Amino acid sequence: MEGSVEHEYKNQDPNLNVSGISVSTKLSLVFVSCDHSEAVAIVVYSLSEDHALFTFHVAADSYFLKIGLNDVNRVFTVAMVGEVGEYSKTSLFTFSHLKEELSSRLNRDDWDNLRSYFSLPPGQVSTITGSQSYSENTLLLLEERGYIHPSNVDRLSDAFADLSLQHAYLVTQTFKNLGAQENEYGRFLASLATHLTLEIQEKLWAYFQFTEENMKSVFSNQSPALSFLLTLDDMGKIHPADVSNLRTPLRSTTFYRL
Repeated sequence: MEGSVEHEYKNQDPNLNVSGISVSTKLSLVFVSCDHSEAVAIVVYSLSEDHALFTFHVAADSYFLKIGLNDVNRVFTVAMVGEVGEYSKTSLFTFSHLKEELSSRLNRDDWDNLRSYFSLPPGQVSTITGSQSYSENTLLLLEERGYIHPSNVDRLSDAFADLSLQHAYLVTQTFKNLGAQENEYGRFLASLATHLTLEIQEKLWAYFQFTEENMKSVFSNQSPALSFLLTLDDMGKIHPADVSNLRTPLRSTTFYRL
């Protein structure tokens, strides 16, 4: 009895040997590790559409055995010699990576349609269309006019959906999904910082045993409260998946009882 193939994830580079695969149903992504004598890379596919979305290279001196996924915010890679690499999901596919991927995948007509979709100024459009870097310049103009931002590509994603550019839509959705928790965490810290009075901050400094050097760094920032929270993140006291360490010191404050 032979089963039927539901999805086939094709290797685009015949020189790469597939050495491992891992699936994240939460992110709807398939991670395939590939290697040859000169490179180690992980190709990321859409779980539902069979699209190769992007490729990222990893630091390793030997062939890979497998990839481990943590659906909180980490990707782990294990090499044959025992090297373990840890990557945050947002570092796998950054805003710069997104722009590079879109620039390489869309043709000139796609970019013309995208500029028309956003009704960009004719004078600037004519300058862009006459340049060799029309794709990069289009994205730069969209960024300058506030249509896209490293933390928000919703309008760009909607445009690709309306223009039936499926691959570009999947790529932007993947970028959003990979960064969703980090962006939510950033908004949480920014909101919390607005409620941290100097009195509350002093209690937190004492609780977390901030050094004089820590304090100088915090106060040199234009937003000391947010700087304090980001310093706690750097120290490993809090992270996107767990901010419970703040609960005890905040419990005795007026803020916690609000």
